[in-house]
Amino acid sequence: MNKNLLLVTITAMALALAAFGARSVQGASTVTPAEIGVTADGSVHAAPDTARVWIGVELFGPTLVPVDQEADQRMAAIVAALRAAGVSDQHMRTVGISIAPQYTTVDGQRQQLTGQLSGSMLEVETSDLAGLPALLDSAIAAGANHIDQVRFESQVLDQLRSQARDQAWQAARAQAEQLAQRAGTRLDRVTSVDEPMIEDSGTIQPDRATAYARPVGSSTSSVQSGELEVRCRLHVVWSTQ
Repeated sequence: MNKNLLLVTITAMALALAAFGARSVQGASTVTPAEIGVTADGSVHAAPDTARVWIGVELFGPTLVPVDQEADQRMAAIVAALRAAGVSDQHMRTVGISIAPQYTTVDGQRQQLTGQLSGSMLEVETSDLAGLPALLDSAIAAGANHIDQVRFESQVLDQLRSQARDQAWQAARAQAEQLAQRAGTRLDRVTSVDEPMIEDSGTIQPDRATAYARPVGSSTSSVQSGELEVRCRLHVVWSTQ
């Protein structure tokens, strides 16, 4: 091959490769994300205005009929005490009744019947938070031996959650705009919104097995309502332009 022709061919190939490399570098520098997705939280704190409490009786006896009758009598007395304290019937409902034979066990094997366990549980709602300790004491004095749960709530929970959602949205938008600016692009339109469920906090929820079982005559004046934290989490995706 002619040396001059070979030199021209090599030079042409080198120029072509250089041009391709330049276009590749230029193309890489202008790549922008097609979408930007962020996750943001919002939270609102508020004082609760409602308490929900589970009050119950659990009794053990050698035979079913007497112990079951006593449990019924105690529950009737508890309901009467709650009514006297200002709780209306529509804010009380029975949520559990149980009768369970009890046996001795040896090496994990059921042996002899020792008696019967009878129980009943009442769900009570009250808006008198200041009077809640006295209400619980009245129930205990009337025969309750289990306070399984105290939960503080708000009657305007939807409004609080809407405020938390607004906060989450504003935070998500701010994050997305910052990322778009760093990437050299702009947000266009929202392509998806997801709101994962997260639990609100600010409630007393003990293990129902251990519960708040208190002996008759003990004080419940230490109950504090604290505050509710209503939270919202949003995952938002924008297309870019």
